[in-house]
Amino acid sequence: MSALTMIRNMGDVWTFCAVDAETKLVPAFKVGKRDARTANAFVQDVAVRMNNRVRCFRAYVEAVEKAMGG
Repeated sequence: MSALTMIRNMGDVWTFCAVDAETKLVPAFKVGKRDARTANAFVQDVAVRMNNRVRCFRAYVEAVEKAMGG
């Protein structure tokens, strides 16, 4: 496979990561595209691991509310 073909086949990969503010532990993470599907899967995982609402970026508010029943 040529270098040009390899470059054309590369894609975006994002790591979604939840970090506890006090302990700095990572209760959940997800690697995938930066899209609604991956964001929703990540937030669903966070929801089953955390007991209360979490702070997040505005782009993920809808996914958080959906996962947390808000």
